[in-house]
Amino acid sequence: NIFDGLKLRGQLGISGQTHSSDYFLPAEHSKFNTDEYKSASGYFRRGLYRYGTGENQNYDGALTLSYTKIIADKHQLYTGLDYSITEYKSHSYGFEAEGFSNENMNYINNALQYKKDATPSGSKSTNRRIGLTANVNYTYDNRYFLDLSLRMDGSSNYGTDKKYAPFWSTGIGWNLHNEKFLKGSFANILRLKASYGQTGTQQGSDGANTLYKYITDNRYMYWTGAELQGLGNPYLTWQKTDEFNFGVEFGLWKGRMKGEFNVYTKKTSNLLSNMDLPHSNGFASYVDNVGEVKNNGWEASASVYVIRNAERDINWIIGGQLTYNKNYVSKLSEAIKAQNEAYLKEDVDVANLFYEGRPQNGIYVVRSLGIDPANGQEIFLDKDGNRTDIWKASDKVYVGQADPRYRGIANTMFMWKGLTVNVSASFYW
Repeated sequence: NIFDGLKLRGQLGISGQTHSSDYFLPAEHSKFNTDEYKSASGYFRRGLYRYGTGENQNYDGALTLSYTKIIADKHQLYTGLDYSITEYKSHSYGFEAEGFSNENMNYINNALQYKKDATPSGSKSTNRRIGLTANVNYTYDNRYFLDLSLRMDGSSNYGTDKKYAPFWSTGIGWNLHNEKFLKGSFANILRLKASYGQTGTQQGSDGANTLYKYITDNRYMYWTGAELQGLGNPYLTWQKTDEFNFGVEFGLWKGRMKGEFNVYTKKTSNLLSNMDLPHSNGFASYVDNVGEVKNNGWEASASVYVIRNAERDINWIIGGQLTYNKNYVSKLSEAIKAQNEAYLKEDVDVANLFYEGRPQNGIYVVRSLGIDPANGQEIFLDKDGNRTDIWKASDKVYVGQADPRYRGIANTMFMWKGLTVNVSASFYW
């Protein structure tokens, strides 16, 4: 507490995890019933021990400077500045040994040798992230409130030219229950709120860095070489989501009934996806920002006390929640469109196809009419609706979305003295 209203707070968190694995197969295992292990040299190689170990470490630090002030009993102001850092480090390695004469001699030092033509395996990675956030919250007479925030994030997961990205949000609200015309009425909570903001995600961002592997078993004179393992994209940037939300909260008859209803729209841009490459490049694909997806929907929830009797210590509550979401691809890069057409033209069977105006997780299939009883062959429909007995990936058509439009939860809870019975069910369609 620097002075009244001004506070400085620091946090530091350190966590670690170690792990190990042991995998043993005795010489009698069926894996070794092959010609390789029946030869004179292979006989003594039977039996396998695989050992692995690793460690993960996580460091988190945060420093927050905040100021709170109440002016004339009606104006409440909060301002904050927050700086955070995160580092995640991990490493693991493993090796294999072979040649165990007896299943009871299953300790690794009883091996004859390391596995033939094998080398130790391992991986090592470091990820770092920093963030700087400024936010302002203002409340007038506990009736109107305003929130503003600005954040700058930087991550080592993204390309050298796109490590940093700004995000912001703003929100307003109105506590109608604190207005004179509603005080003392049946509505003890009635709040309207709206917000608009932008957030970023790192999901699927591993494609920014070019990866190499050193070649230890094939040298040129005294030098060790290296080969590319993955093609990095230095222009890969944050996946961003812009969201608008409008909602109402209510609590009626001294909390006997509570609920909330929200309407939202989201637009996620800079979608991350794999892009195909000609094999002459040495790699089949790389990660790029390829399009834009929109989600529109609403969320409703409510709960009510059927029985609320404090004298007899009996309470019975019924509640539920229902959500609706419509998802569709609103924009695609020309490269993705060309890739889709190439897949269909060449009859390449891929798990996911993307088209503008269709869901991100759309279901594309070759339609089937079932089995022809005359010859036992399956009958299909091509993309134009004609019957055929030949299945081709190019005849795939859109038939629906994998994600449900509606999701819900229904629950009830009965409490009597020290007894509580809680039943809930989730559903979707």
